[in-house]
Amino acid sequence: MSSRVSFTQYRLEAEVERYRAECQWDKITALIEQMIAARIHEDDDYGMLLMAEVLLEECLQDSMDLLCSSTPLMDKTQPKLSRAKGHLNSILSRGCLTPRYLNEALLLMAKVHYVQGRYRDAQGMCARVGLEELTQDDQPTYHLRLLAEAFVIKAWSVK
Repeated sequence: MSSRVSFTQYRLEAEVERYRAECQWDKITALIEQMIAARIHEDDDYGMLLMAEVLLEECLQDSMDLLCSSTPLMDKTQPKLSRAKGHLNSILSRGCLTPRYLNEALLLMAKVHYVQGRYRDAQGMCARVGLEELTQDDQPTYHLRLLAEAFVIKAWSVK
């Protein structure tokens, strides 16, 4: 029995992919709400993954001065980072995502660990994903950006 994708789901997922590629994090939140209202991805953690990514990226944009001075970000002073990390921990503990999105969650968690100065943990997350294997297939633009960031995190964590 094949599952059919509604036009609404197809449109919303295409918009999410485009906004992720263009780093338009503020627009993704509205799409997450539309997905919830349309009951799209209600049986997995895709919406939570998107929300974690939005929170993380907004935190990084807000904390650019600290990041440029190589100051690790802390959960106590960065509520968006804390919420993103909580979402990612929930996603990874439940495992209710397809392998592709689970890998994205792992890469986002690697990014969280890196900006917190926990370089070994960041390396561990990158190792769990198997970065080299993910670069072999055609990937959407946002996924390639995520992979490029993971390679940078992996390299800088070794230093």
